[in-house]
Amino acid sequence: MHPWPPEDCPDEPVADRATFDAILDTIVTECKPRLFAITQEFGDRMDGRIACWGLQFPEHVRLVFDIVDARKVPIRLPTRGHALRMFAKPGAPGVPDVRARLTWLDQG
Repeated sequence: MHPWPPEDCPDEPVADRATFDAILDTIVTECKPRLFAITQEFGDRMDGRIACWGLQFPEHVRLVFDIVDARKVPIRLPTRGHALRMFAKPGAPGVPDVRARLTWLDQG
């Protein structure tokens, strides 16, 4: 974590308000994470639910709300695949599989 504000922070504004706000808006747009949901399917379309919400950053995934067990979040994982494996469960004799699927809520 970087210290805030930085030690070399200028003593005067670096731009007028409109320009500064535009700079911050650009940073937010360029750095925004992608929002996704992980859903679970019980058996072959027998039941389904949203298991969690997550954010995809360039270098990692963060699960931000786990519907199944809110005590688990937030969780940082290296990839979406890791998140999917957390919510997929193989079946046992007489018990159907639980499949996990990722759904993007934005277009990227």
